[in-house]
Amino acid sequence: MEKKLTERQQRFVKEYTDCGNGAEAARRAGYSEDNARNQAVENLAKPNIQAAIAELMDEAGITKKELLKVLKEGLAATKPYFNQKGEGEPEEKAYDDFVTRHKYLDTALKLRDMFPADRHELITKVLSDDEKEERLTRIKEMLAEDAG
Repeated sequence: MEKKLTERQQRFVKEYTDCGNGAEAARRAGYSEDNARNQAVENLAKPNIQAAIAELMDEAGITKKELLKVLKEGLAATKPYFNQKGEGEPEEKAYDDFVTRHKYLDTALKLRDMFPADRHELITKVLSDDEKEERLTRIKEMLAEDAG
């Protein structure tokens, strides 16, 4: 049997779905500033809170299927590049936009609590282009397996 959420936990769930940041949601829900981050980690590990977050997201139309669709679009993000070659019109090319791709990945996975164990490293480490491409390839393969 699933344990009922306390009033503060209910506020945490609402705030988390609004802002997507556990520590900020904990502060908004009334947890102390000093303990907000720890409380967020603790709350987000609880199955009943995870279920409540998933339910609110489903009600808002943020289903796993929709997140995967958005993630696929974000993983293919490109930016235009205009190259002025001498005289005449600039040549427009597109190049991979790894910053946007990473933001899509980060947000989508965070919303559905699907972060890998090394999420901090993923967020803060500056990856080489080869490392970025390798990770994106692995993610695309995982998405293809899930969709299959």
